[in-house]
Amino acid sequence: MTADTDGGSRLFAVPMRHESVGVDSRSWVSRGLSALRTSTVVFDGVPAVPVGGPGWYLSRPGFTWGGVAVAAVWFGGAAALAEALWDAAGRRDPDQVALMTLGKVDVALHTARTALEDAAARIDTGEAEGQAGVVLALRTRTVVVDAAERVMRAVGHALGPAPLTQDEAHARRVADLTVYIRQHHAERDLAVLGGHLLAAGEAGRPFGGAL
Repeated sequence: MTADTDGGSRLFAVPMRHESVGVDSRSWVSRGLSALRTSTVVFDGVPAVPVGGPGWYLSRPGFTWGGVAVAAVWFGGAAALAEALWDAAGRRDPDQVALMTLGKVDVALHTARTALEDAAARIDTGEAEGQAGVVLALRTRTVVVDAAERVMRAVGHALGPAPLTQDEAHARRVADLTVYIRQHHAERDLAVLGGHLLAAGEAGRPFGGAL
């Protein structure tokens, strides 16, 4: 678990079977991700062992890489919604609006996949360390979440209420993805990205340097 300390945010290992660990399962009301058992855990005098120093958990390269991995899951959810649109187009001849929607969704998913593949390549070649990794994760997550939101909107407009009310798998995907992509902090994450770009100086300019 993570906790704020006088020295900053730190990671701790805690024994979850300790008698002072409490669980409150009543606080989770979300309709999305409802198949997962989610609870609030309360620690009262539970012993904890520090893992790394202050700030280590947030500054290690794997933290930002993990954020990119979450974006890959968002992409998978959006791609599954696109399958419903594709299937609908195969059941009857699509009109111009349906064809336009297919094109819009394809471009959104292609953009997201390209960003994810680029991020994976940069991680593999060691280009995602330190500040560069933070910027890469923020960029990639924003590209993917924007694509997922465009896909959800396009599919919803094209298919209407029927799959949301009659197709359990599709309705669950929409609800799950709606909740999950809110791990992205929207405009606040864009502001954080802008701050990192300014701090990088010339390297932060579009196509200007290592970032």
